[in-house]
Amino acid sequence: MMSRIDTFLNGTTIYRLVLYYLSLLVVVALLFDVVGLLPYSPIDFLF
Repeated sequence: MMSRIDTFLNGTTIYRLVLYYLSLLVVVALLFDVVGLLPYSPIDFLF
């Protein structure tokens, strides 16, 4: 398991990891908007 993680981390830069993490946060926030866990509508979140 650790060798797969090491291989992934050796092949990517920190900038790409940050981009993946921020993209994941946006997707999770949009899902929370759609489900109704956040007090904003999905349209408000996008603009």
